[in-house]
Amino acid sequence: MSKPLLEMRKVTACYGVLPWVQTRPPMLLETRPPASTDDGPLRRFNQAIAARGSIHANTIPSGHAAGALACALVIGDALPVAGAAFLALAVSIAAASVLGRYHYLADAILGFAVAIIVWMIV
Repeated sequence: MSKPLLEMRKVTACYGVLPWVQTRPPMLLETRPPASTDDGPLRRFNQAIAARGSIHANTIPSGHAAGALACALVIGDALPVAGAAFLALAVSIAAASVLGRYHYLADAILGFAVAIIVWMIV
């Protein structure tokens, strides 16, 4: 099996369950945002995009986390130093998806698990 299959299998594992397992993102369940939320122009722009372009359903596991880690693992095979940098980015993306209330922590952890399992298989 080739490394490009990693992305295809990761996508299937994350988005393939969406028709059967749906949750709402944490941001849609809150009646008011936490006090620590920065309501600056970048956040407002992001929220406007999410309001108009989102399917308003959560993928379990997180496709954000799985995709970011899958890229880091593949790059790390060829270029370990670059892979380490991409690993830091993958952790940042997963953390941002949880802190930004797009995903639950369990979604991000399961997304990482999908990426690791598929990478080991491929």
